[in-house]
Amino acid sequence: MQQTPENIHDRLTLLRESLGHNQNEFASILGISTGSISQLEKGGSLPSYPVFAGLLENVPNLNFNWLLKGTGEMFSSHNTGEEEESFQKKYYEILEKYGKLLEERTL
Repeated sequence: MQQTPENIHDRLTLLRESLGHNQNEFASILGISTGSISQLEKGGSLPSYPVFAGLLENVPNLNFNWLLKGTGEMFSSHNTGEEEESFQKKYYEILEKYGKLLEERTL
């Protein structure tokens, strides 16, 4: 079993590699630039709303506990525990609210 990287930048790199994508492909899937992926993986920036929204939409079995905190497995099985499902549901709700706030700011 592979050791979980200590920071979110390295976990994003490991996720991308585990999905079999290069930076260009992963950026396209997430709807961001290749430069943004490069900066994320090097630690030059933190993931933003578009990154998290893209992950939620395109990697539905991603365990956000693993991505954000480095705990658990990278991918959730369909039989996830109640605590993990609750965390992901709350995270999705927060992400939706954040997206609406960003939308309101641009109007």
